[in-house]
Amino acid sequence: MLKAKLDAIEDPVFDEEAHRWCDEINRLIGAWDWDNYEFVDPETGKKGVKDVTGRVLVPARYDFIGMKGSYLERHTFPQAVVKDGKFGIVSADGSGKELSEFRFDVAYWQWATDFFLAYWGGDKEHYGFIDIYGHVICPNILTGHNDEFAGPIMVVRAGEKYGIIDVCTHQTVLPEYDAVEILKEAPVVFHKDGCEGYVTLGGEFVTIKDAEEDPKYEDANYFADYWFD
Repeated sequence: MLKAKLDAIEDPVFDEEAHRWCDEINRLIGAWDWDNYEFVDPETGKKGVKDVTGRVLVPARYDFIGMKGSYLERHTFPQAVVKDGKFGIVSADGSGKELSEFRFDVAYWQWATDFFLAYWGGDKEHYGFIDIYGHVICPNILTGHNDEFAGPIMVVRAGEKYGIIDVCTHQTVLPEYDAVEILKEAPVVFHKDGCEGYVTLGGEFVTIKDAEEDPKYEDANYFADYWFD
């Protein structure tokens, strides 16, 4: 209720009452444990998730629950759970809807994104990324990635080759490049066979020279380290 009141104020920065509400909200955040929590059906032994109000977010149908979120963050974000020995993605809005097949060997939320890191097909050496419906964003060919990105671009690696994922759009450039440079507020620079270039949103590699001189690319859109409004 306090947050709803705060959101309704047109300019809370200069509103004294808004400041008092902010102080109260911060006090409540620090005074209580807001984490969603696991519960067990005593008849079946299956596990589910509730929030601090007691609302069931995930029905108790599963053998394992991954990261459960909290009332303050990722409250009803879909969750990775295990059924019959395999991971799948389920809704956490109380509907009980299963959003993907249960076909992944391991799946867990990737920090600072709205997708999951997953292993599947019995391959324990390589992983990929899937969205909240279990759709593959990047196939399970990866051996590493950068999870300390400040903008929308995550660098991914397969052996000695590099690519990227735009965490906002989920568009992926597969790791086929010798190096990737993330330049703030600029197109991502890809290195390939001694050439430097950009990659269009359609997946075409364009040398920097062609991007700057060829009229064909005058209006091209490239993967870039921008936060779009």
